[in-house]
Amino acid sequence: MIQLYGTGFGLYAPVSADGLTRMALTVTATVGGVPAQVLFAGQAPGYTPGWQQIDILIPANAPVGPGIPVV
Repeated sequence: MIQLYGTGFGLYAPVSADGLTRMALTVTATVGGVPAQVLFAGQAPGYTPGWQQIDILIPANAPVGPGIPVV
Protein backbone atom coordinates (compact mmCIF):
# COMPACT_ATOMS: atom_id res chain seq x y z
CA MET A 1 0.00 0.00 0.00
CA ILE A 2 1.08 3.55 -0.64
CA GLN A 3 -0.31 6.73 0.86
CA LEU A 4 -0.39 9.98 -1.09
CA TYR A 5 -0.83 13.31 0.67
CA GLY A 6 -1.59 16.74 -0.74
CA THR A 7 -4.24 19.36 -1.29
CA GLY A 8 -6.66 20.16 -4.07
CA PHE A 9 -7.90 16.62 -4.74
CA GLY A 10 -11.54 17.75 -4.67
CA LEU A 11 -14.57 18.34 -2.49
CA TYR A 12 -15.58 16.31 0.54
CA ALA A 13 -18.75 14.32 1.14
CA PRO A 14 -20.51 14.77 4.51
CA VAL A 15 -18.77 13.11 7.46
CA SER A 16 -19.58 9.38 7.46
CA ALA A 17 -20.81 7.26 10.36
CA ASP A 18 -17.22 6.20 11.16
CA GLY A 19 -16.21 9.85 11.62
CA LEU A 20 -14.08 10.03 8.48
CA THR A 21 -14.47 12.65 5.76
CA ARG A 22 -14.15 11.09 2.32
CA MET A 23 -13.98 12.63 -1.14
CA ALA A 24 -17.33 13.50 -2.72
CA LEU A 25 -16.47 11.87 -6.07
CA THR A 26 -15.05 8.42 -6.77
CA VAL A 27 -11.26 8.32 -6.83
CA THR A 28 -9.51 5.86 -9.16
CA ALA A 29 -5.83 4.98 -9.53
CA THR A 30 -3.42 3.01 -11.65
CA VAL A 31 0.09 1.82 -10.82
CA GLY A 32 2.21 1.36 -13.93
CA GLY A 33 -0.98 1.33 -16.00
CA VAL A 34 -2.57 -1.44 -13.90
CA PRO A 35 -5.85 -0.51 -12.15
CA ALA A 36 -5.37 -0.29 -8.39
CA GLN A 37 -7.83 -0.40 -5.50
CA VAL A 38 -8.29 2.90 -3.66
CA LEU A 39 -8.77 1.98 0.00
CA PHE A 40 -9.41 5.51 1.27
CA ALA A 41 -9.60 8.99 -0.22
CA GLY A 42 -10.49 11.95 1.95
CA GLN A 43 -9.36 14.31 4.65
CA ALA A 44 -6.20 12.98 6.30
CA PRO A 45 -7.34 11.84 9.78
CA GLY A 46 -5.66 13.77 12.59
CA TYR A 47 -4.06 16.38 10.33
CA THR A 48 -4.80 20.00 9.51
CA PRO A 49 -8.16 20.44 7.73
CA GLY A 50 -7.59 20.55 3.99
CA TRP A 51 -4.72 18.04 4.07
CA GLN A 52 -5.93 15.11 1.99
CA GLN A 53 -4.91 11.46 1.90
CA ILE A 54 -5.33 8.74 -0.72
CA ASP A 55 -4.47 5.13 0.19
CA ILE A 56 -3.79 2.87 -2.79
CA LEU A 57 -3.28 -0.90 -2.72
CA ILE A 58 -0.48 -1.80 -5.15
CA PRO A 59 -1.72 -4.58 -7.46
CA ALA A 60 0.24 -7.85 -7.40
CA ASN A 61 0.65 -7.64 -11.18
CA ALA A 62 1.93 -4.04 -11.22
CA PRO A 63 5.35 -3.52 -12.81
CA VAL A 64 8.34 -3.12 -10.48
CA GLY A 65 11.38 -0.90 -10.65
CA PRO A 66 12.25 2.78 -10.46
CA GLY A 67 10.00 5.36 -12.04
CA ILE A 68 6.69 3.46 -12.04
CA PRO A 69 3.92 6.03 -12.56
CA VAL A 70 1.04 6.28 -10.09
CA VAL A 71 -1.95 8.03 -11.67
